[in-house]
Amino acid sequence: MAFIDALNRRSAILAGLGFLLGVICLSFRVGPELRVAVGGARGPLMVSSLGPSEAAADLPPEEAVDDRRAFYFRKVESRESSVSIPVVASGPFGVALRMDSTVRTRVSVSQDGRSIGDAYLTSGPWSRTAIVETGLGGPADFSLTFEDAPLVGRSDAFRRYLDEVTLRSSEGFRIAWASRVAGGSIVLFLVFLAFMGAGDTLAAAVGLLTPCLLFVTSKRASRSCGHRVLWKPSPPRSVLGNA
Repeated sequence: MAFIDALNRRSAILAGLGFLLGVICLSFRVGPELRVAVGGARGPLMVSSLGPSEAAADLPPEEAVDDRRAFYFRKVESRESSVSIPVVASGPFGVALRMDSTVRTRVSVSQDGRSIGDAYLTSGPWSRTAIVETGLGGPADFSLTFEDAPLVGRSDAFRRYLDEVTLRSSEGFRIAWASRVAGGSIVLFLVFLAFMGAGDTLAAAVGLLTPCLLFVTSKRASRSCGHRVLWKPSPPRSVLGNA
C-alpha cells in the first residue's frame, strides 16, 4: 500500500512538473508582428464567414503587389467576420489585411461593440492594407465589416478574397492563457501515460522533452525580418483552384 502511495505521489509530481514546464514554455513574448494565414485548415477557426480554401501558384507580377506568388486563400462570404486569434497584446495593436477584390471595399474594425476605425481597400492585385494602425487592445478578438464603397457597382466577375490577417503592436504579443493551459495539459497527460506504461524514467524524459518540443514548434515560425507567421500552410504546388 505504501509502495502504491509512493508511485501515486511520484506520478503526480512528475505530471505537475510537466504541466508547469508546458505552461512556461508557451509564456514567451511573440511579435511585434503576427501574420495569420487564413487559407490553411485553422483559418475558419480564427476568422468566420470564409469559404473553402483555394490555392494560387506562380502568379504573374501584375497580380500581386508584393513578391508572394504561391499561397492559399479564402473567399469572404459575408458582410461581417469575427476574428479570434489566441494571443493577447501587451499594448495597443493594429490590423492589416492582405486581400484581392474586384471592387473598392470599405473595411471597418470593431471590438467589444466599439468602433475602432476603417480603411478603403482598392480593387486590383493582391496587396496588404493597414485597416487601423492602433486602437485595439487585449485579446485579439474583434470584428471586421466588409462593404462596397459608395457608388461602386459589382460586375458578374465580382470577388473578394482574404489571404492574411496581420496584427502589429510595438509591445508585442503573448500566447493566450487558455492556449498555455491547453499545452500544459497535453504535457501532463503524456507524462501520466508514460509513467503508467514505462515508469518514472520515461515519464521524466517526456516531461522534459515535450515542453521543449512545444517551445521549438512555436518558435520555428520566426523569420529574420522580425515578424512571426502563425499557422502558415505549405505553399501550393498547383495553379489557381480548390485546395
